[in-house]
Amino acid sequence: MEIEATEQPDMETRAEQTAEKANARQVALWCDRVRKAKAHHGDAFDRMKEDMRFARGLQWPGQSKLDDPRYVVNIVQRHLRQREAALYAKNPKAVAQRRRTLDFAQWDGDPDAIQQARMAVQEGQQMAQQAYAQGDVQTFAQIQVAVQQAQALLDDYRKGTQHQDQMDRIADTLETVYEHQIGEQQPPFKASMKHLVRRALTTGVGYTKLGYHRFEEYRPEDVARVTDLTEQVAALKARIAEETDEDGEPSEEDSAELSELQNLLDKVMGEQESYIREGLDFDFPRSTSIIPDPDCYQLDGFLGARWVAQEFLLTPAQVRQVYEKSVNDKFTPYQPDGKEMAKDALADMEPEARDTQTRVLVWEVWDKHMGQTFTVANGCDEFLVEPKTPDVYLERFWPFFPLLFNGLEDEEELFPPSDVRLIRDMQMERNLMRQRLREHRDAARPGYVAAKGRLDSQDKKALENREAHDVVELSGLTEQDDVRRVLQAIPTNPIDPNQYEVGSLDEDVYKTVGTQEAVMGGASGATATETSISESARLSAIGAAVDELDDFLTQLAKYASHLLITEMSADKVKEIAGRGAVWPEWSREQVAKDLWLEVRAGSSGRPNKSAEIQNMERLMPFLLQIPGVKSKWLLEQLVERLDDRLDVNAAFDPAQPAITAANRNAEVSTGDPASDPAQQGGEGGDQTTVEQGDSNMGPRPPAESRNMDPNTR
Repeated sequence: MEIEATEQPDMETRAEQTAEKANARQVALWCDRVRKAKAHHGDAFDRMKEDMRFARGLQWPGQSKLDDPRYVVNIVQRHLRQREAALYAKNPKAVAQRRRTLDFAQWDGDPDAIQQARMAVQEGQQMAQQAYAQGDVQTFAQIQVAVQQAQALLDDYRKGTQHQDQMDRIADTLETVYEHQIGEQQPPFKASMKHLVRRALTTGVGYTKLGYHRFEEYRPEDVARVTDLTEQVAALKARIAEETDEDGEPSEEDSAELSELQNLLDKVMGEQESYIREGLDFDFPRSTSIIPDPDCYQLDGFLGARWVAQEFLLTPAQVRQVYEKSVNDKFTPYQPDGKEMAKDALADMEPEARDTQTRVLVWEVWDKHMGQTFTVANGCDEFLVEPKTPDVYLERFWPFFPLLFNGLEDEEELFPPSDVRLIRDMQMERNLMRQRLREHRDAARPGYVAAKGRLDSQDKKALENREAHDVVELSGLTEQDDVRRVLQAIPTNPIDPNQYEVGSLDEDVYKTVGTQEAVMGGASGATATETSISESARLSAIGAAVDELDDFLTQLAKYASHLLITEMSADKVKEIAGRGAVWPEWSREQVAKDLWLEVRAGSSGRPNKSAEIQNMERLMPFLLQIPGVKSKWLLEQLVERLDDRLDVNAAFDPAQPAITAANRNAEVSTGDPASDPAQQGGEGGDQTTVEQGDSNMGPRPPAESRNMDPNTR
């Protein structure tokens, strides 16, 4: 027993040391992998940074500031603004969809079959009572069998419709909750999405990271964004940890401050119910902060990638707040701009200077091969977050959704070119032409020459500073001298406008990215027909980009709906959507199979209201004559095209008659044909009166248009 007591601590110590060494090797392995992957994509990341600087206006070689005297006409920025406004004008409309299923085991979908079954049950019960009263047992049994069959069909129809109604209510609840979550994002979702579109156009790719936020879950993304009390709680806990020694006890001089911090933390935690924000999180990381596995061959879905890392540049103090771990001197220091510092630079720094002047390069790794996520810091020998399964489950595993507009098939380059890169040459050529035209104008200014020594300094100043109509006296001239021989004009090369024309550059820009001169605000010499054809082609190019954006938003909404169903409680849903909200208690597999959100096509762009109204005007006469068209649906279509800010539910009441009918019923008949239209025969009265036999055809058109050709009506 004594031998076991002495050997046990040694065994535990050796096990702990072995585990620490294994973790250190694992951390070093992953840091090396991420560093190599970052170097592998280094050219693409450098190109993205160049494109960002180019779009800002740094477009001359060696230019480092915007107030450079060289000529710049930044059509790139104008193109980005135009394309951003065309692609994303408002938040999209998400519509719940469910998997098509056969909800009826016996009913074949024929409405007449249900009506016949109801009649069979009613008549069968009556006939069964008669047969029972007459003692006809055989007939009674036959009728009972028929009634049971009809009743089974009705039960099947009732169960199926109940299931469909429940799914419809769940879908309505899901749409309401998602719309609320979109509206609660900080910064606003619309501003973030417009920035994302601009980023994808500038760098070639933009990312959205989907997550689920709960109180007291402080993440590295929250460092640079507006959050709730979570940040305060994390900061207070970090301060309390700093004020305690290794044994967890405060020093005597710090006990008073620690007590004050603890009281403040308790107060904040007690008030969390008033400030809590739970729900979806849409983060928009930088294009250069997402580092895919070098084996990835397609960004959309990260095909081929075994892992993807997200990079953060945090101060040591922020690392303590977010991960509740101290890196001390065990990290590779970086400057605030992301450049690596010397390892021994930390030795000469005070602790406060380290927290403000150095940065820690943190990588959050999503390992799909192992189904885990963890966090490491470059140069640190331990995990900041131990490997674990993701806190939120997505069927695709990756929480990153890339947005691409210029996707290409290239086995050597993963990242597509940006719009800035596509029109870079035209932009630089335009700047060069304008700069040379400016220089040519300066060189072609009028100038004069005179023989050396013929004019003194006073004569030169008099000629340079003369005013209009001044009489200039020159001491270097005599009465016999001809001023035209003394002063001669310097010959210059005239400016040829064709040498500096930029129309061909505008044409190249249009053929490359689809932005024509008329849209950019210039005066084009093309005819109206040519401009119309070019505009149609431009809209086709924008339509392709709109499709890409719709697919991106649909994927985002689909997996966001899965997160809402699996992570949000029914009580929270009813708090958002109201008492009538219906929320399922489903497993993740059922969520992925049965219900999701889709973005209505084109709902995020700026609508062409004139074309939509014109189409509705053409369709309206036919809709009014088709039996069974719902009046509320028709009202919704009209309101959506004229002004989608109106509330249809507040305006519609199925129990109310039409306003024209109500006014007609309120009129008092005078009996005088001169004042009562109802007494004026076929040409008077209400021309919308429905004739006999046409009750299902809706209002009739005026009499003079009934005999017109439908094609000319």
